[in-house]
Amino acid sequence: MRRVFLAVAIAAAAVLAAAPSAAQVRAQNYRVQRVHKVPPVIFLPRAIKPSAAVGRALRLFPGAKPLGVRMNKQGFYIIKVKQGNVISKIRVDATTGDVLP
Repeated sequence: MRRVFLAVAIAAAAVLAAAPSAAQVRAQNYRVQRVHKVPPVIFLPRAIKPSAAVGRALRLFPGAKPLGVRMNKQGFYIIKVKQGNVISKIRVDATTGDVLP
């Protein structure tokens, strides 16, 4: 009976001692995932909406068709308009609504 108990105790000790060391083995294709930094969101003060900026830009170019609107980092809407075969870019201040060609 003693021999069986001793054999079971040795086997249990061997299994418990091997578990922590087996957990530390690193796999061959293991990669550390890196956290990508997200650029900070810049909120610029806006007094007018993009549709209002397009309306103000079209007053400068009557009969033109708007092609696109985007906002740059300086706080201006950049509006592309097409009049005939000419494509023009117009800047509209987002805070005051001033139109700058």
